[in-house]
Amino acid sequence: MLYYYIQESICSPYLITGALTSIPKKSWREPAISFTKGAKIEEAVPNPMIYEVNFPESVNPPYLQRTHPVVNGIFLEALQKAGVDNFQLFPAELHNPETGKKWTGYNILNVIGLVDAALLEECEYDVIMDGNDKIPSVYGFHKRVFSAEKLKNKPEMFRLWHSKELCISERVADVLKTIMTFTEWNLTGTPIEVK
Repeated sequence: MLYYYIQESICSPYLITGALTSIPKKSWREPAISFTKGAKIEEAVPNPMIYEVNFPESVNPPYLQRTHPVVNGIFLEALQKAGVDNFQLFPAELHNPETGKKWTGYNILNVIGLVDAALLEECEYDVIMDGNDKIPSVYGFHKRVFSAEKLKNKPEMFRLWHSKELCISERVADVLKTIMTFTEWNLTGTPIEVK
């Protein structure tokens, strides 16, 4: 069994280049809303969230990522086909300021589920920030290995505890790949061994 760490393709010329809607802040450095905590959002989210993009009118990428995924209906249909339902959706629009083109039908994908799946003694990582009794340490992983025991009864799509990275099971990845390749999804999928 494998899992995958997924992110927007680093080779993609199609990017979210900025946010045109601002999110309220709790403090000068902490937003009131976070789409990467792996938790349900109860606060009001601006509707729609508007993002600036750089791609031409003929392009309609199914998966984009700033700090969080912004996806279209094709990606959502694939998740539903895979039986994944641990997420919230918040409407988003994409605007290209150079062409004036606007895309609707996108949503921010807030994945609900923060899982401590890493088998740290077999992983390779740098400590980015030490944790305490309230927050976990933050790691920059170079090699990820998951514990089969820690994954028992966990969702097949989740955020990784020490990094907030988005991870999916091999089964979910297989469903995505029956529709399009990772490249066509605008994704990079890094395999993660499970022991």
